[in-house]
Amino acid sequence: MEPPVNPTDRNQHYLPTIAWYGECVLIGSSTGLSLIDPRNPEQHLHLAHITDRSINHVAVNEQTKTIAFNVAQEPVVFIVQSGGSVSSIRAERQAVTALAVSADGHLIAVASSDIQADYGLYYDTQIQIATTDGQLVSNFEPD
Repeated sequence: MEPPVNPTDRNQHYLPTIAWYGECVLIGSSTGLSLIDPRNPEQHLHLAHITDRSINHVAVNEQTKTIAFNVAQEPVVFIVQSGGSVSSIRAERQAVTALAVSADGHLIAVASSDIQADYGLYYDTQIQIATTDGQLVSNFEPD
């Protein structure tokens, strides 16, 4: 039986996140970010190493092969371009709760919230739209 944990602990340690990257699967987990070919899972590429918590969200643009990901309970989204360049966006709130890459691969949408630590609850959501090189386009609070 699994030990009792609050939602914040579960996001840090138990739940992997996945996205397709061409014919491969991009997996964010408590060990980092890996790219795996499902036909040959033993031969995987480890893109980022994480030691104290899990990758919380991943998003990919299929056309540009742009990868966006964040670490649980951190306010930063890392953006990896297909050529290998890396940029980042700092969220307005304490933790990133969702992210998406636009259809053309040039914009990132980042949702973030503050955390009430005693209960693991998220509140005061903020949405940011930024370019993949980290320049803010717009910022708003959803209803």
